[in-house]
Amino acid sequence: MTDTVERAIKGPSEGEHVTWFSMWFLGAVASFGVVFFPMFHHLVVNRNKHFTREAALEEKIAEYLRRQGKKPPMPAGDLREMNAKTWAASIILIIPVFFLMYYLSRDLRSHEAHEDAFLAAAFPQHLFMPQTIPIKKYVLITILTLGLGGVYWLYRLVNVYNAHFEAQWKVDQEVTRLMEEKDTENPCVKKRFVSHGGDVWGFSRKYNIPLEKVLDFSGPINSLGPSPKALQAVQENAKLIRFYPDPNPVDLLEATAAYVGQGVSADNILLGNGSIELIYMITEILHPPFKAVIPVPSFTEYEKAVLRVGGDVIFVQLPFYFNLETATIKKAITDETRIVYICNPHSPSGTLYSRELILDIAEFCQKKGVIVSVDENYIEFAPNGEGATVAGYVKKYENLFVIRSVTKFYGMPGIRFGYAIAAESLIDKLQTVRLPWSINGLAGVATLAAFRDTEFIQNTKSIIAREKAEFARKIMEIGGLHVFPSETNFLLVKITSPKITSTELKEQLAREGLLIRDCCTFVGLDNTYFRVTVRSALDNQRLVDALKEKVKVPDQ
Repeated sequence: MTDTVERAIKGPSEGEHVTWFSMWFLGAVASFGVVFFPMFHHLVVNRNKHFTREAALEEKIAEYLRRQGKKPPMPAGDLREMNAKTWAASIILIIPVFFLMYYLSRDLRSHEAHEDAFLAAAFPQHLFMPQTIPIKKYVLITILTLGLGGVYWLYRLVNVYNAHFEAQWKVDQEVTRLMEEKDTENPCVKKRFVSHGGDVWGFSRKYNIPLEKVLDFSGPINSLGPSPKALQAVQENAKLIRFYPDPNPVDLLEATAAYVGQGVSADNILLGNGSIELIYMITEILHPPFKAVIPVPSFTEYEKAVLRVGGDVIFVQLPFYFNLETATIKKAITDETRIVYICNPHSPSGTLYSRELILDIAEFCQKKGVIVSVDENYIEFAPNGEGATVAGYVKKYENLFVIRSVTKFYGMPGIRFGYAIAAESLIDKLQTVRLPWSINGLAGVATLAAFRDTEFIQNTKSIIAREKAEFARKIMEIGGLHVFPSETNFLLVKITSPKITSTELKEQLAREGLLIRDCCTFVGLDNTYFRVTVRSALDNQRLVDALKEKVKVPDQ
């Protein structure tokens, strides 16, 4: 949030003061009504200043809710600034006075109702704003008294505005304090940009456990390791490190396109130093200010990439079972939106979204000039991955940007090779911001060999499918743990027992050389979620035994 907004929220802005009706009324009597003109002008000016300041508070609350992965209420759209001079001058015609009092009453009531919605969304246990001004009652009194009751209406209107100003100043300070307290209570939120699975190096140093003895369940990497043919290719081509990498690796581009299939050609392929370079690269062609829509929970680097180039992030909370609700996504897209991120299969849940759902969003976004970035890093694990990928539709939808890598399925995170599938027009734009020589020569030969290792591909799919089913069943049998259905090589688990948090569980398992992914750092999740990667039957059983001991749910 900008310093200007922060200063506005910290206290009442200069000039936003209470209006003493008795003083103004006596002045009006003494001046035969002339003082009413500056009085109404003063009231409208204060109204404008206050509503502008409260819009800043709503934005701060909305930002706070997005950090928690919650969808904020829609901002007020009908509380526009009123021209104080025009309205003050119009009261000489008498009738506009009653319209002005009606508008001021209606606006304040609408404003308070809207503030209630925002405050209740962030702090449901607190009640800040009362409802005020029975407009119908005052209108009726005014009519029955042939207009004289309007004086009482004006008296009540001024006093209610005064009360609202004073109450809101206190509320602003209290809301700011509560938001700061909540952020302090949840340190995971601040760690989301530095917390990823698969950090066996840091784990080894912290717990003084040799690297080869670490059982890593945190990184969703193929537990079978790299393709044997890829390892052989690296060994046989080690001498290539004396040369610069090929700046235009035609063979690699064509082989990647052939591997993807779906009618994709080499002109639709863009290479990157892992998928992470491509995630950041796509934001380089977006010009701030812009907004990005991210359904959460999801990979935190999407948000970081957007913030890095000056964009703003709009989080859309996915429902409990992480279904992709296209209507909700579309509603979050505005004229300022430039990119939407979708992870399919979804991380960290493992949910596979249908091709039809994603293409529905792509078509909607294409009409609005919005890029749809689809992260398919886990697509090879999904039994129906070929039926769900949208790689073959990049020619029809030029706003589609499909990202993949050899990190997860091929078990080669250290080689850093990723690729994107997109329309030629989009790739041409990205070539202007792409760094030179980002793909090293050994990464290229390892990838070519891995793509051709059909035996490794089939073994990976059959072994993981078998072990995943058994692993999920055993975890569910422990009690106190709920396992979400997954189409990938990992399982998202929710702790339903109140006896332990995911952070505590991670720490206790770490002492035994077992590394799991604490999911409290995902926006939209909390410290009751953790993720585990499917490994061998022996490794999985070791984790199951440890979970039984740590969760300690008594038999029913």
